[in-house]
Amino acid sequence: AKPGSVLRLVGERGGWAQVRRTDGRRGWIEREAVATL
Repeated sequence: AKPGSVLRLVGERGGWAQVRRTDGRRGWIEREAVATL
């Protein structure tokens, strides 16, 4: 996802966050890279 994209947090594991984009695609990113709104 591009910087500033809106993602939904669907899970966390060991410093990683599983996220879902608005188009439904899922992936893992470092938890530090996510800001909670």
